[in-house]
Amino acid sequence: MPKNFFIVGHARSRTAWLSAFLTTTYTYCYHEALKHCKSIEDYQKMLSRDDYLHVGDSDNGLMNLDVGKFYRDAPVIVIERDLHDICDSLINLFGTEPGYTIDKVSENRKRIYDSIRHCNNVMVVAFDDINDKLEDIWNHCIGSKGFDKNRADHLIGMNIQTQYLHDNNFMDKLKSGLEAQAGVEV
Repeated sequence: MPKNFFIVGHARSRTAWLSAFLTTTYTYCYHEALKHCKSIEDYQKMLSRDDYLHVGDSDNGLMNLDVGKFYRDAPVIVIERDLHDICDSLINLFGTEPGYTIDKVSENRKRIYDSIRHCNNVMVVAFDDINDKLEDIWNHCIGSKGFDKNRADHLIGMNIQTQYLHDNNFMDKLKSGLEAQAGVEV
């Protein structure tokens, strides 16, 4: 059974980049694994693959799941980014149609912290400090072995991000599906 870890942050907070950084020959980090699952059982099965020593998920959708309820002691990284910068980035990518506002992003931040309220192993990293904290992030999620500074420096120069069309109802659908499958309110 692999050791699990989680990265949670708003959209446009380098969750895709961090999933690439935390994927190596013996570690695997999904990006937005929740959107591929119909139930919490599907999600847990996905994260229990035994072909890696460490399996994680870097997913802003985790704000809709009480991570600590299912993974209380797993390492969690929370990416903190300025709310105005998040809104500007979302509007720049998707336009104003989805209705990104400071209030909406602020509400999502509250949901992020609510989702990890039962987690025992949380590290908060400021968005602007990610590059300087890569070894700390690695050590928190994976442990003290295996950090490769040359690889980290190489990845810093890469533009890894998702740019798909946004489905405003996706997170509501996911939350409803998880609640129905788990028999609990998520």
